[in-house]
Amino acid sequence: MILSDTAVRKSTAVLVLALLVFIFGVTSYLGLPRESDPDITIPNVFVSTSYR
Repeated sequence: MILSDTAVRKSTAVLVLALLVFIFGVTSYLGLPRESDPDITIPNVFVSTSYR
């Protein structure tokens, strides 16, 4: 309860911290290397049943 009470009392600091985490997350995502045509194999599953 002490952590939540502190977060409520210092809501501006919590908001700034959340904004910083969001900004760092977006910049990290944009900095990730990407391939234009990645080599992805899509697995196939075939299920066969018979009912008599």
